[in-house]
Amino acid sequence: FWIEKDYKFSTNDVFLNQSPFTFDVSLYDILTSFMLGASVLLISRELASNSERFLDKIKKYGVSVWTSTPSFAYIYLREKDYNFLFLPKLKTFIFAGEVLSFKIVKSLLYKFNNPRVINAYGPTEATITTTWIEITDDLLQNNIKMPIGYPRRDCKILILNEQNDKIGRAHV
Repeated sequence: FWIEKDYKFSTNDVFLNQSPFTFDVSLYDILTSFMLGASVLLISRELASNSERFLDKIKKYGVSVWTSTPSFAYIYLREKDYNFLFLPKLKTFIFAGEVLSFKIVKSLLYKFNNPRVINAYGPTEATITTTWIEITDDLLQNNIKMPIGYPRRDCKILILNEQNDKIGRAHV
């Protein structure tokens, strides 16, 4: 429910699911679309490796939310049709699983005419993501490294200081 409240998706959204089901990030798209009554486009690994067919499929089904690792998006940033003219409904990018680079964010903002770019972070084994932040122009002007964000709704982040076994609150 935190995704629905914080990300403000709707039943009209179409989520891209290209992550293998063994990778927890795939749950973002599947569970969110099921909960909202929205649509999810399932993409096989074979189709995801064929850039022309992959982008055509995203266009055909009107994908509006892209969830992936930053490196997967980077592959497509080099494609001529990976832009808002060819994919006009693609408005939100959620990244998790790797460090999100300044270069990728700047390229997406340019190619997709100022989309929402969300950086998410968390332990794969427990929560998929625990923190998130929408990358804004202000953040880009003040940071070369993308921040990992703030704790998601109804979540606390505690950091163990191994030297004295004390737990403190994180200021992420």
